[in-house]
Amino acid sequence: ANHDHQVLIQTEADDNVKDNTSRLASKHPTQTTIVQMQKDGTYKVVYGTKLENITGRVKMVVVGYDREENGVQTLGGRNESELSDNIL
Repeated sequence: ANHDHQVLIQTEADDNVKDNTSRLASKHPTQTTIVQMQKDGTYKVVYGTKLENITGRVKMVVVGYDREENGVQTLGGRNESELSDNIL
């Protein structure tokens, strides 16, 4: 792999999103952190290393539903600037 750790970001509480995130985590369970992101941008680490303790190269994967709302593409109900603000 070209990364030392992966951070999986769940953008929705949907069961399918949770299942897909778990499936991705199962590929590298000791090198994975799962984060549940709330609409207000707050988050909770629900599995793995706390974000502040992760070192090395990190792969971030956002898991959620792709939608179009008022002509704007969203992921997990967030447009690209909201998603970027929430992640950074």
